[in-house]
Amino acid sequence: METDFSADLREISKRCCVDVCNLIEVNQEFSGLSPRLIIPNYTKNKSNKANLQRISEQETRFLFAEVLNSTNYFYSIKTPTDQKYCFNKKDNKKKKKVSARTDLSLYVQDNYNSLLQGN
Repeated sequence: METDFSADLREISKRCCVDVCNLIEVNQEFSGLSPRLIIPNYTKNKSNKANLQRISEQETRFLFAEVLNSTNYFYSIKTPTDQKYCFNKKDNKKKKKVSARTDLSLYVQDNYNSLLQGN
């Protein structure tokens, strides 16, 4: 059985996908549905036929944040993890551990008016 949180995540994801489909490039005609985020022009590919279109995690993160601003959810970006990790051999030898980062974390308000990280 799907929880309210899961259903909300599904709907948020759908809205983000619609926004990705409505993204426009520089000098392209826009509609009322176009997000304010624009896909920049990139260099032409090797065959010089057309500009490459690339939507990175940065653009997607901005679109998710835009959708989340119209919901009751709170969020943080580049949230440090509770545990620490070694990311390369050099740090592993020095036993140097650092927090990882999650790109986007959701929080819900509980009955006591505090925020809980969504699962």
